[in-house]
Amino acid sequence: MVKSQEVMEGAVKTKVTEHSFYNPHMQFNRDVSSLAFGAIAKEIMGRNIGKISVLDGFCSSGIRGIRYWKENACDGKIVFLDANKNLKPLIAANAKTNGIKKAQFEVAIQDFNVYYNKEGHDFVEIDPFGTPAPFIYNALNQFRYKKRAYLSLTATDTAVLCGARHDACIKNYNSVPLNNDCCHENAIRILIGFAARIACQHNFGVTPLFSFSKRHYVKTMVRLDFGADNALESAKAASMLAIYTPGTLETSLAMPFSKAFRQRNEKAIVSGPVWGGQIWDASFVEGMIKLNTERKYKGYEEAGTFLETISKEASLPPYYFDTHSIFHNEKIQSVALGGIMENLAKAGFKASRTHFTPTAIRTDASYSDMLSAIEKSR
Repeated sequence: MVKSQEVMEGAVKTKVTEHSFYNPHMQFNRDVSSLAFGAIAKEIMGRNIGKISVLDGFCSSGIRGIRYWKENACDGKIVFLDANKNLKPLIAANAKTNGIKKAQFEVAIQDFNVYYNKEGHDFVEIDPFGTPAPFIYNALNQFRYKKRAYLSLTATDTAVLCGARHDACIKNYNSVPLNNDCCHENAIRILIGFAARIACQHNFGVTPLFSFSKRHYVKTMVRLDFGADNALESAKAASMLAIYTPGTLETSLAMPFSKAFRQRNEKAIVSGPVWGGQIWDASFVEGMIKLNTERKYKGYEEAGTFLETISKEASLPPYYFDTHSIFHNEKIQSVALGGIMENLAKAGFKASRTHFTPTAIRTDASYSDMLSAIEKSR
């Protein structure tokens, strides 16, 4: 007899078994992802499409897809996809327990890269073990005949994306990683850039809506709009290089062979190609914040603080300064972040904390401006 355990999460109640995989540490991921999906569902239904078609790849027990569906009152159809044949009765039972009608869902037992749905999908979720890279091409195949679609990616291979496994990043993402204070943001930019270059081959342009880093993973949700012009703009944005100058701890973006690239410091470390555009849509994040206050998940305060931080940093330039690295680099005593940010504001600069690390400041100020703000904080 297969042993099972009941799990309560968000608005759903499911069972997990020895055949399924359930990671309680990923509940926060599923919490904020359901908020993001809710904002997307509102956008889709606001365009009078009405029904939505969802593919929950690597679904295991189905908890993520079930949460998307139930917590956002979806109308349409969701396909739960997994390669493990032992999971089919469990997924079906979990869906029915949470009020998803038989006509609204399908359980497909198949390898992700073999799966094909002739009607396509509006939204595809990819949350595998490790890298999502090998599955992105077939995910894009699910969007044929769509003018607009949405792709959600989770990558747990942060050792690869953040530069600890340098060669694996080149192999998996065709990108040179960056192992510095900004490595987690750069990891997201590598992931989005890789997905965007594949999307361009399918004539889709990419707009990142929401991205974040936490624990051992990074996640992004992007909107795809069909058209050659959209694809070309994304191809340009996905071809940028990240340039890190160790002496000033500055990380910036430049196009290959541009003036900024040619004039880089001789000691600069180059990463890329990476996504050079924004990794958040500020108005989209505001929509998530509104949904979070309405739903009040267990732990919604944590999600609210997290989203508020992202909302503030969303409109600021790429990358940030870790103040602890500055103190170490300059061999100076530490000062409070609040005082630094206040002095940056007095000097006319924009500044905010970043969700990537609690000791960093995202700002449009330079390294020398940061030093001046630190000195005035003493």
